[in-house]
Amino acid sequence: MSHNIAASYLNSDSTDRTFSFQTITRNANSRQDILSLSDWLLAQEIISLRAHGGASQAINKIEFSLRGSASGLYSLFKGLLAMSHTPAFKFHAVAESRSFILEIEAAQEYEVKKYLSKIFNLINSEIRFKQVLRKVIINQEKFKKEEKLLFNSL
Repeated sequence: MSHNIAASYLNSDSTDRTFSFQTITRNANSRQDILSLSDWLLAQEIISLRAHGGASQAINKIEFSLRGSASGLYSLFKGLLAMSHTPAFKFHAVAESRSFILEIEAAQEYEVKKYLSKIFNLINSEIRFKQVLRKVIINQEKFKKEEKLLFNSL
């Protein structure tokens, strides 16, 4: 009887159906939970960590600055941090060195990572937008030059 069941299963149309994933998601939080805040900040591509340490075990002080294509977004980053009214951290922007100092309660590291990851995503989106916009503008300028050359050749 089991032979008939296996044979009927192999001959059935149900095995001919294909299954496809609609979406595949990766659990990004698992890596964030493992890393300490300073290690997590070191892993971020848009910042360079200048100093970290705590005045006491309850408060962690971290100084960092934006780097690469994000360095031009100092004012935007400063404004996004200023919008936060969370007691999880305090921040100071140092205009002379274009850096930031975060004072974080050790118990609030997870909340700070979550908030900063949102800000980093916004900054990365802005960088990507500017790159795409720059390409669109270059393409429009090329089109206008080509159009002008064609018009002059007539």
